[in-house]
Amino acid sequence: MVPVYAGELQCRGLGMKVEVFDEDGKSVINQRGELVCTAPFSSMPIYFWNDQDNSKYHSAYFDIYTPMSGDMEIL
Repeated sequence: MVPVYAGELQCRGLGMKVEVFDEDGKSVINQRGELVCTAPFSSMPIYFWNDQDNSKYHSAYFDIYTPMSGDMEIL
């Protein structure tokens, strides 16, 4: 068991394929970078409310890295 902090993930989610990418889009370990979900996951939303053209959804998951991206993290 690890500590839980508000606004932070304490570990990898079950069934989520995640990596941390550096500024060049390369996978890194024990370095700060962008947390990237590299495959779809079962709890992934299929759309965002009030996002008629899916621009917010696309920006949240697909703008920086494909197939998906997330938040700053150290893995």
